[in-house]
Amino acid sequence: MSESELKFAKKAIAQIALMGGEHTQQVLAYIKLFSAPEQPLSLEQTYEILLTVADFWATYPAHAWQIAIAHLIEQNQSGNLETPLVNHNLLIDMMETVANFEPDDDETPINTAPPPPPIAPPKSPDPPPAQAQRPSPTDEQKEQRHQQAKGLMKMLESKKLLKPI
Repeated sequence: MSESELKFAKKAIAQIALMGGEHTQQVLAYIKLFSAPEQPLSLEQTYEILLTVADFWATYPAHAWQIAIAHLIEQNQSGNLETPLVNHNLLIDMMETVANFEPDDDETPINTAPPPPPIAPPKSPDPPPAQAQRPSPTDEQKEQRHQQAKGLMKMLESKKLLKPI
């Protein structure tokens, strides 16, 4: 394979990773951890790493290798990882650690999602408008209400809707 064919093959792999989603991009970023700036990986080396990662994919829960690879990438970006990597021991150790912390079926899983944004306290309802104090009914008004109530009771009794008291 010529040098230009290798470049196109590597570009094709990179393009597939872009199209393949986050997990493929993570794997490609992991493969880059094995490459030295002065000596890029050969396609054969890249293929061997991909085969190993495929075994991990089949052996470990998906979240274990995703978390482990993400952690290695973060460590590399922060300058805390010595590259190029020469083996998969760090990844295996991290995947083992993550896989061993899985909750049992009877345990409640730990929520790893970011906390939701704070919720604003509910607005207290506006106080009812101040009502003017009603004046006490006069004796005349009390008598009128009493007469209305008596008349209503007689009508209901006559229609046999109310038993007489």
